[in-house]
Amino acid sequence: MNTTELGNVIRKIRQRRGILFKEIDAPVSISTLSRVENGQSSLTLGDLSQVLNELGCTVAEVLGHLDTTTPYPEVWAAFERAARKEDSKALDGIVTQYQNRQDYIGRLIWLTAVGWQSTDFSSRFTDSNQVEEFLELMLRPQPWYQFEYDILVLAINYLPSKPMQTLIRRAAVEYSRDQNSVYEESLMAALFNAAYIADQHHDKALVDLMLGVLRGIPVRKNTVFIKHRMKLLELALHFRFYGEGHALEQIAQLISAMRLIGATEFADEELRWIESMRIALPDI
Repeated sequence: MNTTELGNVIRKIRQRRGILFKEIDAPVSISTLSRVENGQSSLTLGDLSQVLNELGCTVAEVLGHLDTTTPYPEVWAAFERAARKEDSKALDGIVTQYQNRQDYIGRLIWLTAVGWQSTDFSSRFTDSNQVEEFLELMLRPQPWYQFEYDILVLAINYLPSKPMQTLIRRAAVEYSRDQNSVYEESLMAALFNAAYIADQHHDKALVDLMLGVLRGIPVRKNTVFIKHRMKLLELALHFRFYGEGHALEQIAQLISAMRLIGATEFADEELRWIESMRIALPDI
């Protein structure tokens, strides 16, 4: 097993869940945990299992992550050709190949390819059963690996307005009921991608829905990072749609705070997202 790859996965899980080193109750020191994340040290299977248990996952899930970070090269190649408009029929083969698959990832690929065959889902994704199936997949309480997350993002970006609003409401309700953060990924993916879509299409109704959801979401222990992300999203929406200039400085402060708690990688991701929303921040 590659220790660098394993360390990167552990770091991403810890940072995404907003957990600090000092909050991990494990039989190894903070300095050892830091070295593990940097690929400079390794753990016994027992210690690794205990650390991952503190992060809310298992060894099997992490090994699954390592095995599935870059699968299905033919799927990505087809989407890339379609995105560059190099081949108008690039996704036909994917649709045919996956149309009878009944597993989670197979159905997800098929639904996304069907949607991408048009400029948006309104002309090819109007079948109510397909829309409902996608929402069910999106809201399934299971750990997401990178490939699944990336495919879901592709699909979200082509949802019509009403299913998008339904997705946000349902994800928020499930997250509010959830005590183990299993719906965290669904909610954050829905909110951040919906914000980008709302900005592109000047959809103020969607923005107002999102702001209402953000105000009503509970924040629990060990969700410092999630709290920062939600506040950043709220500030960005207020700036883009309501012209609240004071939000810029607060956004910059939040990104700096993420870096201070050890979430540098995700702070950089949020900065790229802010730039995609055409928001120019003061120097950080």
